Amino acid sequence: MVFAKRDTILGKWQLFETCISPGNACVLKKIKDGVIIEFKANGEYLVSNGKEGDGAFECGGKYQVIEIQTNPTQQAIEFRPSCNKALWTHNLVFNENNTININPLCIEECRYTYKPVD
Repeated sequence: MVFAKRDTILGKWQLFETCISPGNACVLKKIKDGVIIEFKANGEYLVSNGKEGDGAFECGGKYQVIEIQTNPTQQAIEFRPSCNKALWTHNLVFNENNTININPLCIEECRYTYKPVD
């Protein structure tokens, strides 16, 4: 099955794969029952399966998608969770296979891939 590249983050997305580098090659890991994030048109996001200590995904709150001024083809997403009042900035990538990456700002490679949920 081939999917078109999505250009909106609205809707529900579930984490299903991570790839994190401990300082060398990225280690791919499949995630079972990953966190589900629902992005609403009013700038709010809801979280299911979130856990304490998950940073931006510990609970829901407000979000904003922004363009990176030094590279307008790239986007970032800012999260303001209601439970910890921090500002979390992640890179946002729309993939060709109808998935998205919401990646924290890491020194080494780190990738968190989400798939759409019905």
